[in-house]
Amino acid sequence: MKHIFNYIITIHNKEELIEQVLSSVIRCCNNNSFIYPVLDGCTDRSEEIIDEIILKNPGVPITKIKVNDVHEILSINAGLRASDQSIEGYNIILQDDVILQDEFLEKKITRLYEKIGRQLGYVSFRLGANFKRDVLESSEGAPLKDYVENAFGHGLDNSKIILPGQFAFRSVAIKSPVCIPTAIVKQYGILDENLEPCFHDDTEYCLRLLAKGYKNGVFGIKYQSDLEWGGTRKKPNPDLYKIIKKNMNYLRIKYRAQILMIVSSQQDKQILSFPEFTDIDENQKALYQYKLNKQKKIKFELNGLPFIQKIIYYLKRMIN
Repeated sequence: MKHIFNYIITIHNKEELIEQVLSSVIRCCNNNSFIYPVLDGCTDRSEEIIDEIILKNPGVPITKIKVNDVHEILSINAGLRASDQSIEGYNIILQDDVILQDEFLEKKITRLYEKIGRQLGYVSFRLGANFKRDVLESSEGAPLKDYVENAFGHGLDNSKIILPGQFAFRSVAIKSPVCIPTAIVKQYGILDENLEPCFHDDTEYCLRLLAKGYKNGVFGIKYQSDLEWGGTRKKPNPDLYKIIKKNMNYLRIKYRAQILMIVSSQQDKQILSFPEFTDIDENQKALYQYKLNKQKKIKFELNGLPFIQKIIYYLKRMIN
């Protein structure tokens, strides 16, 4: 039987981008694919644009879901609840600032899980990391190390990159986009709503799966998601960093025994290459895009800084 694919897209006031985002998802879809745009408190034309897309694509199952400005975790859960988790397949979860650019995504995901086996759990197409040894004693909001990033990501500093067709094992896979098999959601449930409105839901789900013997990681596929596309909330939570720390402390308590076991052993950092998933030309384009994204990241970070602060920024980068 052909695998089902549920595309869950969380959307908040992204009228300038949502047509590209939805169109890119439609290009990935096959006969057993379903799209769930979750409109989270939208006050712009996002819903109107989605209605137009639905009319133009009568053969594509698109089901709108509306929630009242509940932010990321509850929006994703609304999509997971509305979609069918009883049929074997995969949930592809992405935010409204991600344009998928791999039309063979479904084929690659199916083959990846077949090749690695049923122990493969939570997969990010963007970013992943392992836990630091002092994760339980640390006061950090994100006590992680060994970062690995898709070459089409944001070009983070101190992060190993992977190319299309490569898969890197990591304890924590970080969205967006991400993939969670329907069989896992059916058996182990949706995201932990104690963490709402956002942050460390990935970490929690990865810990949940690690405790059950699964492995997580990062898979290199082509997509676009520029830094300036994110952060559309007109009223971002002023306690953002407090929320991140609070949620991490919640995980330290909830998963203390599991975390002790994880950091006392060697966390997997293996990188696998699947040549059949890519070619030399695509890899060269990925490396070129990685350089561009790093330049965009520097420009984004410098935007609005006074001249002296820009000098200090460059000096710090030279030292590091």
